[in-house]
Amino acid sequence: QVVLSGKSRIVYLLSGARLGGIGGEQASLANACNDGIDGGSAVVGRVVYLPCLSGTVAIRVGASPASITLLWSANAASGPPIVAAGLVWTIGQNGVLYGLDPASGVVRRQTNLGKQANHFPTPSVGAGLLVATTANRVVALHTSPLG
Repeated sequence: QVVLSGKSRIVYLLSGARLGGIGGEQASLANACNDGIDGGSAVVGRVVYLPCLSGTVAIRVGASPASITLLWSANAASGPPIVAAGLVWTIGQNGVLYGLDPASGVVRRQTNLGKQANHFPTPSVGAGLLVATTANRVVALHTSPLG
């Protein structure tokens, strides 16, 4: 299955074996966000974390029957998410790095990074570090005490 979303606020569930055409979706969820879905998503199993301009949302996709269910919506944290150290990480348009509980969307960690580098800042993780950019620097945090 393939999840497709965009600025229309609609999330589609497609069959990877039968892509193409109009109206061929297995399921859809209208108004997953209050506004556009803008940027990349993160996936863990059947849960997809989407970056809405108003905040991150989590959806669960079902295979049989094909379905999409909204799990939660977080008003903070609107940038493209990643999942690391047991949290969903995203940078809000306010320049704050948020660590959200993957099951509820509740903010578990946050730190002010300062002015954003651009409209789509996405944190990254590697070698035990969570890395995020700002307008004029790179911030690195150890992941071990975060989870």
